[in-house]
Amino acid sequence: AAVEAQGQYEKWWIERTADSGKKSNKRHRKEEDAYAKKQKVLDKTDVKDSMSISSSVNVVSLATQDDGHQPSFCTDRSLREGMMPIEQVSTLPATTNRSSIEAVKMRLIEDLRSSGGVVDTPEVLECLEILQTYFSQGGVKKLDPSDLIGNWLTISKPTYTECKGKNEKGEGMYSLGRIGFDMFKPTGLVCSVQASFNNVQEIDPRNPGRPLHVPRKLMHDLRKGECKIHSYDIVAALTIEDGQDRKGNKDVSFDEDSYVVPRPIRGILTTQGYSIPDPNTANRLSIWFSGGTLEVQDEVDDLEEWKKIFDLKSAPDRDLKEYANILAARVLLGAHLPDKLEDDGTMSFSLKRPIGGHGSVFCDVVYMDDKLRIMRGHAGSVYVCIRVPEVPMQRGHH
Repeated sequence: AAVEAQGQYEKWWIERTADSGKKSNKRHRKEEDAYAKKQKVLDKTDVKDSMSISSSVNVVSLATQDDGHQPSFCTDRSLREGMMPIEQVSTLPATTNRSSIEAVKMRLIEDLRSSGGVVDTPEVLECLEILQTYFSQGGVKKLDPSDLIGNWLTISKPTYTECKGKNEKGEGMYSLGRIGFDMFKPTGLVCSVQASFNNVQEIDPRNPGRPLHVPRKLMHDLRKGECKIHSYDIVAALTIEDGQDRKGNKDVSFDEDSYVVPRPIRGILTTQGYSIPDPNTANRLSIWFSGGTLEVQDEVDDLEEWKKIFDLKSAPDRDLKEYANILAARVLLGAHLPDKLEDDGTMSFSLKRPIGGHGSVFCDVVYMDDKLRIMRGHAGSVYVCIRVPEVPMQRGHH
């Protein structure tokens, strides 16, 4: 699903948020026609075996069709016909019924879409309050971690700091150092973020399939079967912007020997983590982050250029602040930084003493059903996610 994030995100999210207030019905029809053409191309690739845009639209669109065709986008007209006005949403009682809650959810998703994922608008805050009240009105119940299993697409705005502006598609741009914990060189590369996923799966502590760096006491509890641990991976689809050198400089006079990124290069940044229910607070997940990877998305077309960008021997040196951060990570977290580029272009880092834990890094689940999840982080950030539908295996694919 992460590999497909760029195509999905461009078709469903970015194209529907950039200058959304200026779009006309004619523009909507052109976008739907363009989407149909792109979908024909996608159907010829392995992308159809993972999450498709039609599956995503089913989650957020009221304008589904019964004639076997792809669901249509949530256009202005369809919203007017099926979306509850915010004036009605804000007056719903706490004991509102399920059908009204569905309307609140649709209102929330549409407001996030039109605002580019901003969670602190009055309209979004009203929807969040109603959903949180509805979720807790029967009393706080103990969260079942198995309900979280799946792949979740974050539709709220990324919480990275020090945004460097937006590209022509309206996507936020950040330095690689900022979104990658300064673990990957060159840290100054400017990258735009297309989508962010949260992948949650149950982990077998006896055969985790990857390094299981967790505190000793937690490992003891896991081996005794006293609690279950799940992956909590943050997967970001990003693009290295073109026309910059490896320090992130753009629109300046380059030396003849300077390397300049010739075209947008897409990659996948995965921050690996684990989660368990907090033993003292209901509906709270305690989270540990223990490592991560950075890899090229399209090995066939971009691997050679990717290796030029991330050639560790010629990469620009870190600045003083970055050196201090790395030294602290090595001493306090047991950080092992990437020291080589794998043949497929992947770089990895690990933390033997992971970041996080009970009362330190956590997320409170304030609303959740089978399709929508809203969480509030320990620093107050709000994350709104929709579940990515599973795509059934097609005949002839293994």
